[in-house]
Amino acid sequence: MKMINKKIFTGIVVGMILLVGILGYVSAANYTGVITNNTGIQVNDIFSGETANAHFNFTYSDYYGTTEFPHVLQINFTSNDTNYPVWKGDFILNGFVRKSTFFGLFHTDVPFECRESSPLTINNSYFGLNTVSNVPNGTFYCFNETRGAIQNLDKNDEVYFNISSNPMLWPGKYNISAGVFYLFDKKAPTITILNKSYFDQYFSDGSGVDFDANVSDFSGLSANPSATILSTIGQTNFSVNDLGSNIYEFLRTLPVNIPEGNWPLTVRATDTSGNTANENVTIKIDRTGPTIKVLTPDNNTIVSDLFNLTLNVTDLKSGVNESQVYYELAAVINGAVCPDTGTGYNATCPNTHWVNIPYNSSTGLYYSQINTTNFSSGSYWLYSKAYDKLGNLAELS
Repeated sequence: MKMINKKIFTGIVVGMILLVGILGYVSAANYTGVITNNTGIQVNDIFSGETANAHFNFTYSDYYGTTEFPHVLQINFTSNDTNYPVWKGDFILNGFVRKSTFFGLFHTDVPFECRESSPLTINNSYFGLNTVSNVPNGTFYCFNETRGAIQNLDKNDEVYFNISSNPMLWPGKYNISAGVFYLFDKKAPTITILNKSYFDQYFSDGSGVDFDANVSDFSGLSANPSATILSTIGQTNFSVNDLGSNIYEFLRTLPVNIPEGNWPLTVRATDTSGNTANENVTIKIDRTGPTIKVLTPDNNTIVSDLFNLTLNVTDLKSGVNESQVYYELAAVINGAVCPDTGTGYNATCPNTHWVNIPYNSSTGLYYSQINTTNFSSGSYWLYSKAYDKLGNLAELS
């Protein structure tokens, strides 16, 4: 946190009436954030246990040359009597900032409350939780409770204080100084992976993965966010495109050696203050083909003319591609199965080649009636194969 060492002094009298004078003393400044004005802090006299009003307007030096950091007012009370310094509880502060609009014809009042507890937590809606570890006696930090800062604090805004004094406060003259305290950005970026239902599906090696994420941060990102998959082959990185309006597109063709399983996919972003955030989903990799079970015919069945072929084909992950289930019938000649190079049923070494088997939606099975009228008597080998929706193949022979 930047500390303030440039002060504007005025006086409060507690317990006796005394004209308030502006001392006009301004110390040397090494840091930004100091309040400066021509009139000083105007405050009426105060009796112990009562309330006084204070008022000032100001300009201030920009922190690192920017006005985008949330602002907190820092108010310091000191006593002219070193035997009776200011203690916590001697004063209570609250007030508001009057912000003029439309050339001063209208105004909006932004309330604030002041805290002197140590340590002090200030939770800003944009920059997160700031902790001031040491708040000296007589020092107050004033901020809006809802936002954790005084919203859009502009130079030349009017500041109004209500100052209540403890009834037991020692009479004397007390000085007030004011400065601007700047919050550090402690809040990580916000990441939302859009359309997470996209990851309900399964992916296979070589699959293309394309998704978007909303990534935002009040102070800005240090670089484009990243996306990675961590599996047993290591880290798989995505390319990223900035689509504007805080939307980023992540693209990757999965490597051919990515293992089957459920792997964490992480989107990571870092802001300009070094705060990092992650958002995770699970990417499911399916490299296994369907399960095929022949219901009819049984093994070593003797058939003539027509016989029924019925398959039960299931895939519990990506699902069966219903249009890609096949059978092949090949003759066994001299103990060898005819290869898939014959010219059909009447070939010297008959082979049907791969024939598609229709899906019966009413039974959930794959059914075909095979005509063997033109087949020579002998032994035949029945093959089947099926693909899932990702192109993973299973073969049964």
